[in-house]
Amino acid sequence: LWLSTVLNRAAVTEWLVGLQQHQPMLGKSALDLARSAIVFLARIAAEQHIVDDDTYLSIRSIQPLSAESGQHPGTWLMLEEIAHLIEVLDTPGIWQPIYQMRNRALIRLMLFCGIRAGEVAAARWGDLIRQGSHNMLRIHGKGDKIGYIKLPEEVLEALADWRKQHLAPASGAF
Repeated sequence: LWLSTVLNRAAVTEWLVGLQQHQPMLGKSALDLARSAIVFLARIAAEQHIVDDDTYLSIRSIQPLSAESGQHPGTWLMLEEIAHLIEVLDTPGIWQPIYQMRNRALIRLMLFCGIRAGEVAAARWGDLIRQGSHNMLRIHGKGDKIGYIKLPEEVLEALADWRKQHLAPASGAF
């Protein structure tokens, strides 16, 4: 698979450095988010035996890049990058169907709602609630802060598709 040829420590490091150089307005948090997304993708690829565990561990060990002082975060991902990521997530045959549904739902949640990876990891099925006419997600943020976000229809659909196939939907864990 083409993914295994580009998902390695050297290629990821080169991409991150290139991202920092070609997108000078990106702040540290945007660079950290880009790194986290690639590490998440590498973990999923290792689970699916697309890459070996050593490749995943070497990618995970890449240190976060630092932004120049005084920079402010700009656009986190370009629209083309988001479209490409969604296209890859929707490509059949890369992952087993249950993992593809999970990945589609969680990546859409992060992309469309701006939720941090840790907030997604803390989310439970019971955190999906309805307030008036809005579908909401209760967010367990930093410092035990609780917040609520409105979920776009595309995210709701992806979560619903995944939940139908989830191994233990009654357990409450994403």
